[in-house]
Amino acid sequence: MVDVDGGGTVGWAGVAFGPLLNRTPRQVVGQPLSALIAPRDREALAKTLMTGTRGRIVPTILRLANATETRCVVTGLAMDGPNKRFFLTVGRPPEPGADAAAPIKPSQAFGIGARHRGRGDHKCEDFPGMAPAWARNQVIA
Repeated sequence: MVDVDGGGTVGWAGVAFGPLLNRTPRQVVGQPLSALIAPRDREALAKTLMTGTRGRIVPTILRLANATETRCVVTGLAMDGPNKRFFLTVGRPPEPGADAAAPIKPSQAFGIGARHRGRGDHKCEDFPGMAPAWARNQVIA
């Protein structure tokens, strides 16, 4: 997770966000979010954040400003008001065909499984259709 104020400055970054940029979360806090995105994708970042007013930010694939320009998916929530904020998740995009063999679960079963996983009642192996995607798609906070 990354917390960004209305001016585009990172106010908080989770511990998993820094390693992709070869920085610690403390080094990321106070930086403009745009400085963490590859220069050629900064306009796309601005458009993505503009379309996220009052709600959900559509998942968008961008490149990070690291040596390899790692591809990532940026999504999250935009909170409007006098203290506008963005709460973003940044993660690796799914690999092509990664979930092609995974069975589709009914929404009720998925919700029950997610609730149990959140409480630590089940391991990811208890949901084999989910495990491959969760194991490969590291969420960067």
